[in-house]
Amino acid sequence: MVKIRDEETLTLPIELADDAKIIDGFDSCVVGVTIDRHLVYDYAEVVLQLMRENDWGELDAIEYADFNVAGLGDGKGFVLLYPCKFNQKQCGY
Repeated sequence: MVKIRDEETLTLPIELADDAKIIDGFDSCVVGVTIDRHLVYDYAEVVLQLMRENDWGELDAIEYADFNVAGLGDGKGFVLLYPCKFNQKQCGY
C-alpha cells in the first residue's frame, strides 16, 4: 500500500509547504516543485516504477497508480504530471 511519509527525508534545495505530501518510495519520480512548494511527481515514472518493483504489466501498474497514488490526499499536497497525449513527439513519450 502506498502511504504518505510521516517525516520529511527527501533532500531538496527548498523548504516544502507545511501541507506538502511526500509519497513514500517514489523519490526517484519527483520532477519538480510547484510555486506552492508541493512536489511534482511524473505519472509515467510512477507507473514504470510500479511495473519494475512488482513485476506487473502496464495495465496493473496504471490501475494501482490511479487508485492508490493519485487518490492520496484528495488532490492536495502534491501534483502528478501526466504524459502529453496530443503531441507525443514533442513531449518525448
